[in-house]
Amino acid sequence: MSDKLYTPSNPNAQQGVRNVLKYLSDITYEKIITGQHTQTMAQEELHLIEKVTGKQPALLGFELLSYSPNINYSDTDDECMTEVTENYGTLKRVWEWAEKKGLITMCWHWFSPLYGRSKSFFSENTDFDASKAVIDSTPENKALLSDMDTMAGILR
Repeated sequence: MSDKLYTPSNPNAQQGVRNVLKYLSDITYEKIITGQHTQTMAQEELHLIEKVTGKQPALLGFELLSYSPNINYSDTDDECMTEVTENYGTLKRVWEWAEKKGLITMCWHWFSPLYGRSKSFFSENTDFDASKAVIDSTPENKALLSDMDTMAGILR
């Protein structure tokens, strides 16, 4: 494969980034990568895959919703609270997977910072106008940037 296929867009990318890109380039057209999203800290999906196949996937997905700064604990249902509590401490699992040299993907069900109730990451549970979030200085823009800064701080 051409070096161009695994040259990071950021010239200051860490060596780990370069290693992953090279690995992906090296296996192109030769192998596939399997992956699985884990819904909770217990990682039932991962354990079932290992039990059935004797192997673990190369790529593991993690949920960061419990790190959202806008969980409305006073206006949420039991189902939502179960999802939140079952994902407490997810980043510990992320770093453990990284130590095993596993590939990582993360999703963040972002609780609406304004005008939301219960699972406010669903549009029907919020009046948050995402189109206003990209307009400088709107309340939506300020809330979005604040939450992204919070998450960036957590991930550092």
